[in-house]
Amino acid sequence: MKLASRVPAPPYEDSSVRSGHTYFYVVTALDQAGRESKFSQQIQAKIP
Repeated sequence: MKLASRVPAPPYEDSSVRSGHTYFYVVTALDQAGRESKFSQQIQAKIP
């Protein structure tokens, strides 16, 4: 599920998380021609 686009700079805050869940995130980038990069390494965030 896409959470955001055109994020101007880090940090990004996901305001849809819920307590007791684990979330996994990747990042991509677009070049000037609109081609999307491969996924970054995946990170995990466990919300207490």
